[in-house]
Amino acid sequence: MEFFILPFVVSLAISFFGSIVLIGAAPKFGLVDNPATSTHPGKLHKKPVPTGAGIVFWASIVPVMIATLPFEKKFIGIAAGLTAAAVVGVLDDKFNLSPYLRLILNFLTAAIIVGAGVGIAFITSPFGGIIPLDTIRISFDFFGEHSILPIANIFALIWIVFVANMINWSSGVDGQIPGIVIITAIVLALLSARFLSFDPAQIQLIKLASILVGSAAGFLIFNWHPAKIFPGYGVIVWGVLAATLAILAGAKVATAILILAVPLADGAVSIFRRILKGRSPVWGDRGHLHHKLIDANFSPKQISLFYLLGSVILGALALNLSS
Repeated sequence: MEFFILPFVVSLAISFFGSIVLIGAAPKFGLVDNPATSTHPGKLHKKPVPTGAGIVFWASIVPVMIATLPFEKKFIGIAAGLTAAAVVGVLDDKFNLSPYLRLILNFLTAAIIVGAGVGIAFITSPFGGIIPLDTIRISFDFFGEHSILPIANIFALIWIVFVANMINWSSGVDGQIPGIVIITAIVLALLSARFLSFDPAQIQLIKLASILVGSAAGFLIFNWHPAKIFPGYGVIVWGVLAATLAILAGAKVATAILILAVPLADGAVSIFRRILKGRSPVWGDRGHLHHKLIDANFSPKQISLFYLLGSVILGALALNLSS
């Protein structure tokens, strides 16, 4: 058990103490979410709150990865991709980047990870069997033999960007998203543990999931209502890592979709709703599920517990369904 306890504890400690430091330092660097000056229509808080937590997420994940995981191409790529995601998150929290620019940067971030060999050669079908994505292969000789799997790589790119942004869209209520991330990482770790007996490499994935749990748990202490700090756009660091874990844990994309069913469905509905209204799907509004629940007089704590309970139930289903 020690192989995952140490990464979890170290990540938790860095996230906890890093959050304390950032709460005091963020205002000095202009990293504050001020509803009085914000143009986003979906803001729910009334007072300025420190943000820019992508710095904390990076510090509680990437250095721990480097210290505890093998020096392999895929883990180097993941660390580089998470670093890029953290930079994008902090820049957006500071300068309020265009959502189109953010989307482009998200794809570049995902491309770093996919380029390091994190691809989806197949996905499990909820109706049984697998759906191959590696039927088309382009091979070339450039300082050694290399292969490109266009369908698999494109699917992985879209998957990582989609999950990262849907998780960001579900961070509207205090404590809402850290809880979802914790449950997702725990379920993916438990799924990986099932294959340990014949695939020792799963140990590295369990470590990675433990690091993600620690990062989210340490931050949740300060993000629970009333929040002392917001994740900001840096939450895509968690989203990118969760999406990548689903790929590495035996292409458990369908499993991750089930665990994240509530935020992913809310995000998909939001996209179609905006398109039907003739608006850009990337511009925020006040139509997410958590906004509807606020309007129905649910408290922020009740909404967070609703999302957390939903993730627990769906995670339990994912662990017990045979397909």
